Amino acid sequence: MDLEDLWDATVGEYVRWDLWPAYLSAVLVWGLTSPLRDVGVAFALQVWRVTHMNGDLWRLSALRYHDMITNEELRGLDGPTYAYALWNGLFAVPALVLRDRQEEYGRYAYVLRSWWTAYRVTYGEYLPCLTVLTFRSVGRYVCAFGEAIAAMWSRCYEFGEGGFWIAVILVSLSLFLPMALYDALEYVSCGPVGLFLLLLLFNALNLAFSWTDSYVIVSLIIVGIGLFSHGWHLCAESTVMRRVTPVALATNALDSVQRNAALRVRTEHANAERLRAPDSDPLEDYPADDGGTSENETLEEELSPSVLFAEDDERLVGEIVPYPGIRVVFQKA
Repeated sequence: MDLEDLWDATVGEYVRWDLWPAYLSAVLVWGLTSPLRDVGVAFALQVWRVTHMNGDLWRLSALRYHDMITNEELRGLDGPTYAYALWNGLFAVPALVLRDRQEEYGRYAYVLRSWWTAYRVTYGEYLPCLTVLTFRSVGRYVCAFGEAIAAMWSRCYEFGEGGFWIAVILVSLSLFLPMALYDALEYVSCGPVGLFLLLLLFNALNLAFSWTDSYVIVSLIIVGIGLFSHGWHLCAESTVMRRVTPVALATNALDSVQRNAALRVRTEHANAERLRAPDSDPLEDYPADDGGTSENETLEEELSPSVLFAEDDERLVGEIVPYPGIRVVFQKA
């Protein structure tokens, strides 16, 4: 089939009188829907622009983040610091890219950068600090409970020790009180000989008049106490003997109670003060840059991708990587 035959077939197929109403209707619909098509085209262009802009943002962010994680200064940090810097960089890098593309992205960049800054402050600073402080607080209260249990057992021990001192003093009194009574009786009788004669006299009278059957037993008990008393006085120079007197035992018991009470008060007061102490900043133990960086110390942004920061016009929003080991350099756009 040559070109002329093809033309005749096409005209014969589509240029017919019965198709003219459809063609006129199509032209009419095309003209009437021009406003809708203009809006649709504008909407599609905007969707494409925003999609392309976001894709470009993620592409540049991925490249910038790759530069950051391969930076030698950042790779020289220790494990927790390096992990924190990488986590913080997830929110800092998009904000940095949006700041650099402010003119290209317009108002959208400013609003989106504000969101990324809020994410960084929330998830990059607040939540890590909150997590560290929570674990510190939980650990502190766990230790406080352990110390409270130890203090409770210490008090039980002190009560037991007090009971032990009371029992020892009572035993000492049971020995020294009869000795004191015997010494007083011996003093009244003008010595051991006088007491012996007095007991002999009363035993003779009791034998004559039959006053009581237990007088001999009482006399033997007095004699036994006397022998024990004289033997104790012979050994009274010994240091061990002096320590078991009621006065010495009472003095030692009082000193022990006062010492234990003072130690208990200091320990419990220190534990209470640690619990009442305010929570400290988890990063306060690390050195921070004072902002006085000289020109020689200032790193160019292209040479140091780990130097991350965010600015809101002329107001500095905050450090993106405020962790030890990273020198944060503040620059103005």
